[in-house]
Amino acid sequence: ISLLDTAAARVAVNLHAEHPELLILKRRVEGLQLDGQLLERRLLLGEVDIAAVDAVKADLREAEQALQEANARWQERAELAHRISNLRGELTMKDLDMEQRLQMQQE
Repeated sequence: ISLLDTAAARVAVNLHAEHPELLILKRRVEGLQLDGQLLERRLLLGEVDIAAVDAVKADLREAEQALQEANARWQERAELAHRISNLRGELTMKDLDMEQRLQMQQE
């Protein structure tokens, strides 16, 4: 039971924390957005060619897609963890209810 309680506590903590994979992907998207803006300014000044801007835009689209997919996976896992937690709570209540019934029968 102690191991189950420890696991449940970890799940509860992880449900409220942002997954490291999501943080990394968000930072990548933000970095590529900034790079794209800077390259577009440099393009206007004639310092870079359009291929460099297009490459960053392509990388940005890929990073945004990866972020959306990772977020969907994380949401699905979080929902499953919530369901497991709720079921565990229901089982605990049923166990308590059963213990009370047994105590009443023994009296």
